[in-house]
Amino acid sequence: EVTSAGTEPNQALTVPGPLLDLAPSRRVRAALTQHRPQQLTGRSLAGQDLVLTATDDHLDEVLREDPAAVRRTFTILGMGTLLRDHGEELAAAVPPGAGVTALVTALAELRSRLIAHGERPDADLPDPFRGPAEGYAAMAQTAQPIVELLAWEIARALDGDLVEEEPTGA
Repeated sequence: EVTSAGTEPNQALTVPGPLLDLAPSRRVRAALTQHRPQQLTGRSLAGQDLVLTATDDHLDEVLREDPAAVRRTFTILGMGTLLRDHGEELAAAVPPGAGVTALVTALAELRSRLIAHGERPDADLPDPFRGPAEGYAAMAQTAQPIVELLAWEIARALDGDLVEEEPTGA
């Protein structure tokens, strides 16, 4: 199950038209049309296996609400770095069927090692809000391969028998 929450949501806002235009299907467009922002709270974070944020500031806000979420919260671009550049290491650490908790634990341990070596895997996804339509397309083009690779890794962690070949492009 995937949920969404924002650090400063405005209930009057709807998904911007340029983002709706990028929806790959009528079903996705309908879901986006019905979406309304929800406030990020400690309660909304409770029980979440994985929390993804667009920026480091959003990650910091998650940790203000729930400091215990530190090992399960990543920026989208940071997740992309971990999955793309360290996939073989993750595959060795998380056998098929090990579960989402094992995957998130391995990702957190990998990020900690990178940070200890002076690397900074987390980074900000550009926010196209109120900008030109091209900004939404660029943001989606950046995030989509990461989300697809993460979905593949989650499916593998849940039940390796269901996974065929790894997606490309992340």
